[in-house]
Amino acid sequence: MQTDSINYYNKNARLYFDATKNIDVSFNQNKFLKYLPPNKGKILDVGCGSGRDSLFFKKKGFDVESIDASIELASLAERYIDSPVKVIKAEEIAYSNDFDGIWCMASLLHTPKRDLLKTFKKLDRALKNNGVIYASFKYGDKDAVQSNERRFTNMDEKSLNSIFSKLKSNFCLDIYKTKDELGTTWINVNAKKTR
Repeated sequence: MQTDSINYYNKNARLYFDATKNIDVSFNQNKFLKYLPPNKGKILDVGCGSGRDSLFFKKKGFDVESIDASIELASLAERYIDSPVKVIKAEEIAYSNDFDGIWCMASLLHTPKRDLLKTFKKLDRALKNNGVIYASFKYGDKDAVQSNERRFTNMDEKSLNSIFSKLKSNFCLDIYKTKDELGTTWINVNAKKTR
């Protein structure tokens, strides 16, 4: 995740927290959960933002570890979910075979395209065998910089399939598009680690 995007979330943490904590993403959450083992295992919430999804998974009985690159958002999320949030970028994690599921909703989209495969490899290493990773990106084939200084790596079906084919230990369970309340199209993927 690039410094300008982290700075944006640090400066606008309360605004972002208030704008996102009540967004209904239960369709994506439940789609992800149906692929997880039924034993209520451990989920890593990457770029947890407000903590909305961490709280949802906790209430479903999962052991959730939450991380975010923004110290200010992490602080707000900790109070909201009443659990620690580790301040770390996705590309810096060093877990191994720890999680049944990894949730990356609208978080890896700030990772430069050149670093995405390396980041997905670290996330793959963090998954247990038969674990599932979920990720979402704004839909498109060109990257963007918004006026608010955040940089976005956009993805489409071709670019997502290309990344997961290079991982070799994953296969895509599904790739699907959704629209948010503002009309933005997102591409979502659930992929399973098979070795």
